[in-house]
Amino acid sequence: MASDEDDDAPSIRRPTKRRRKDPSSKCHGIPTTIRALLGHQARILRLGDYIQAIAPSLEFDLKEDPASNQHLNSLMRRLSNTVVSPTNHQDAIKPVFQKVTKPRVETSLLSIVDDVVWSLVVNKKQTQVRNALSQGYVVASETLSNQVTGCFMRPGVMSTHLNSNASFCKSSKLFRVLHAKVGDEIVRFLLLKTSIFVPHETTTTTTGNQQHNNYQLVCGPIPNGRPANATQPNTAGNKSRSHRYLKPHATINRQSMLGSDAFVPKVGLPKDHILNDDAPREQELLSRMIPINDTPSGRKRPKRWNRLKVMGIPICKDIIKGSKKCDYHRLLDRCCPMPDALKNRIHEGEKTLAPKDVATCCTPSGEVFAFLSKALRIVFPLRFWGSSHNLDTFLGVVQTFVNLRRREALPNKTLMNRTRVLDFTWLIGEGSSHKKRKLCRTAHEAATRLVTTVLRWVFNDFIVPLLRSNFISTESEFSGRRVLYYRKPTWALFRSLSLKHLKTKQYKEISAADVKERLQIQKTGCSRLRLLPKATGVRPIATLCKRDNSLLSDGKPAMCPIATDLKPAAKRRKVRHSSNLKPYASSAGSKLKSTNEILRDSLAVLQFEHQNNPQLFGGGLLGLHEFYPRWHEYVSNVQARAPLGKPVQSYFASVDIRRCYDNIVQDRLLELLNGILSEDNYAINRCSLLQSTPERSGIAKRQLKQVCPVETFDIIQRGGILQRSSRDGAVLLDEGTSSVAKKGELMELIREHLQSHVVVTSGRHRDVFLHQRKGIPQGSSLSCFLCNFYYGSLEQDVMGTDAQNQSTEGHVSLLVRIIDDFLLVTTNKALHKSFLQAMRRGNPSLGMTINQEKVFSSINLSLTNDDGTSYQVQRAPDAGLPWCGLLFDTESCGVKLDLSRLACGKAADSLTVARTRKEGEQLRIAMKSFVRPRCYPILFDPSINSRRNIDANFFDLMLICAVKTDAYVASGNMLNSSSRNVDFLLSCIADTILFSLQLIKSRHRMGVQQSTSAPHIDLTKAMALSLGWNAFLLIFQRRRYEWGLIARVKKKLQRCPHSPRVRLVLLERRDHVHVWML
Repeated sequence: MASDEDDDAPSIRRPTKRRRKDPSSKCHGIPTTIRALLGHQARILRLGDYIQAIAPSLEFDLKEDPASNQHLNSLMRRLSNTVVSPTNHQDAIKPVFQKVTKPRVETSLLSIVDDVVWSLVVNKKQTQVRNALSQGYVVASETLSNQVTGCFMRPGVMSTHLNSNASFCKSSKLFRVLHAKVGDEIVRFLLLKTSIFVPHETTTTTTGNQQHNNYQLVCGPIPNGRPANATQPNTAGNKSRSHRYLKPHATINRQSMLGSDAFVPKVGLPKDHILNDDAPREQELLSRMIPINDTPSGRKRPKRWNRLKVMGIPICKDIIKGSKKCDYHRLLDRCCPMPDALKNRIHEGEKTLAPKDVATCCTPSGEVFAFLSKALRIVFPLRFWGSSHNLDTFLGVVQTFVNLRRREALPNKTLMNRTRVLDFTWLIGEGSSHKKRKLCRTAHEAATRLVTTVLRWVFNDFIVPLLRSNFISTESEFSGRRVLYYRKPTWALFRSLSLKHLKTKQYKEISAADVKERLQIQKTGCSRLRLLPKATGVRPIATLCKRDNSLLSDGKPAMCPIATDLKPAAKRRKVRHSSNLKPYASSAGSKLKSTNEILRDSLAVLQFEHQNNPQLFGGGLLGLHEFYPRWHEYVSNVQARAPLGKPVQSYFASVDIRRCYDNIVQDRLLELLNGILSEDNYAINRCSLLQSTPERSGIAKRQLKQVCPVETFDIIQRGGILQRSSRDGAVLLDEGTSSVAKKGELMELIREHLQSHVVVTSGRHRDVFLHQRKGIPQGSSLSCFLCNFYYGSLEQDVMGTDAQNQSTEGHVSLLVRIIDDFLLVTTNKALHKSFLQAMRRGNPSLGMTINQEKVFSSINLSLTNDDGTSYQVQRAPDAGLPWCGLLFDTESCGVKLDLSRLACGKAADSLTVARTRKEGEQLRIAMKSFVRPRCYPILFDPSINSRRNIDANFFDLMLICAVKTDAYVASGNMLNSSSRNVDFLLSCIADTILFSLQLIKSRHRMGVQQSTSAPHIDLTKAMALSLGWNAFLLIFQRRRYEWGLIARVKKKLQRCPHSPRVRLVLLERRDHVHVWML
């Protein structure tokens, strides 16, 4: 207790220690991308401030000197704007070099950078941090000595890829000036302990006088492309991680059943399933259903777990009894019978069958659901569900699961929707007999987690294995993204017929020993072959884009491309088996690479050669975006040559090449590529562009690359990339993936890819290895360019030079091709006939034959066959000549959308409904994605289409969006959720209409180079809204929306101006809608 004297004593003020002011607090003007990458805890400073903080006694000045030359002042300006941040955010910025007063330069900058790179590479295993300065360097080993190039720095480090950051630090004038001003030790400290962001030399881009603060990360940890604050480790403990699969957005794993053709000897559940055991194991079944025996740290379970164990075992006994009682074979034949026509043909033998006869014999999803529904009712007793309401609700979820498309998922919140948790009395206990049981919030959440766990077990361990054992789930060419279900006998027949067909055409079966011998010397391994059903047979697709994650028995990645023990497929792996092949591992490490990833240098070089010489494609195009300028030029030339009041007639012809990928002659293609590659060495510079996106609360990462001859390659000049991207506040990141590609190595790799391509597919009892002896692999990243180069060279050989010329004898011609679809439009009737005659004759020895069913002409025309007989060419329909999703008016050269490609429910088959989270926002994004691929400027150019056609095209565009939106809302079970918010749905529609109008106008300005002379699109905002609302109203009236949506749409239409143009479009299009849509 204080005394009275203490009160009268004078107060003594203790001297307070002065806090050192954080120099990062006064740093302003830092781009948001850098702040987002480093996080809010990082200390970010300008270079001058940081050097002053770590070396306060150093005589250091970055001010510009008017007496110096302009280049030196530019370097000083860049150094003063350089951003520095310590790699360890926890440590304070201390005066490490307090005694340094003058810079001491005793070592060359080259040696300093080599020492830093060596230190980063050697310590990488301990720190587990990738540094931008050391990417592309690895610890030397005998395995890599003959496969990579040494970096000639210090012993023990080898270079596998080019690193522009290391070269920049060694040779740039900027770092030379910095080295001279601060000395050896501070430069070494900066490279080792900090992240340095250097501003680009070209800060004013060609977009105008706007200054773009673009930086390049020279050294420091490589960010992962996400905000640093969002990547903090989860410290919630094991409990949150164990409940992660119970979150509302967690999904049911259905990937194991898609495309699986595992052999199952009997109908029903898999042989090793717990319900197929002879001895009943109720305790283990309950443990698999609910992890009841797992007690962390030896703690005792609460009483409710003992009660759950007592009440759950009788339920498990009933489930095992019901599974023994269920006759899956008879139930499958009753619910999913095989087609009678297929049964009769099977008895006749495979000789009378073709793949196209079996491709369409899939089981309807309704029959699959009926099979699952009856199996669930037999196996699981009613008291397992708690009530008939829960059983009916779960069956509704099963029906949704069966109808899911390829990329869709079933989240827990859909699984638990409308499920009565309190009805599961065997899980939560029974209440009193006279009133319904009530639970507190925490108890109800615990009960919900229990029910979710049990229902997920039903899906993962009963429904998915049952589907996997009895059906093949795959998409097809004629079903889009809709999943088809084939009975195992049906698919076995289809697979057998398809392999027999492929062996006679382009593949040859080889032995496993031959495969092993081939792959020991190849860079690319085997690829899994997918058999994709189509209406005319089968399309073989090699999955070259996927990594094969097969492992050896010791669990380590295999370096050999093929396994040493080729056992039968049924005995080799469990149901999760995907391939028996060991993957190709990178020669510079253990990272597994797919074939397309191995071929990415070849793809970059082919793209470079095409950009430098587009004539190599002939009339080939990479998409419809390249077709618009050519079509605009053709129409302009025709209109310029037309007499007053008399339009010039154009003759149209479209031709499809038959099996264009499979008929390519490999030797001719390789000879052609050898002449196309014009350089001996190519420098491939790859980097990433990071840009903060505040609207998405994240960072957008964009991959960029530059290809050029080695002689003209300047590894420091990256300003051109930023000028073309015209980004502000972007960060350029070199991850050490740049390389030098030699022509000889590229040709050898492409030759190996074409002539030694081996695929593997599942046979009846073992894997079947096939060697592709003809054509190019479908699924390869090179296939598009190889096909264009090949058929571009054949155009002149087959058709001559007349079709290539834009004008011959006063006529105008246009020949274009997208992969295998030719289109010739000319004012010369003789050229039109000679083109069709030449294409019909073709060149079978070089693989150029046409598909007779896909040849169209705008006029009646008969051709002469080789035997002297006549052949009548199919005339185009009255609606227009179809080509690549477009319809051409052969009289006026107008262009429309081909709506027949979306007929018969194909619009709904092309959807992917997002159910996991933010369904409303995903709906808004999806609606814009419906219109984005079809906002072709060719449809709305007034110099090509009349005003009437432009209005009709925009109405058709909105009609397609309305059909897909309606199917999206219906299939996503959103009629009772987010779409019930009428205001939100109407705002999505209005945003989509205005987004389409803006995108059309911007693409029109970019597509026509002569923008000053190009006519303006006569489509106002009011007209677009009126056409769009009418299109949505026409579709919404098909379905009974009971929450006032149609009335609100009509109110929106009343606010739009009534235009005769809109009424004319509605009168024309209403009659055609039911033909292709309803």
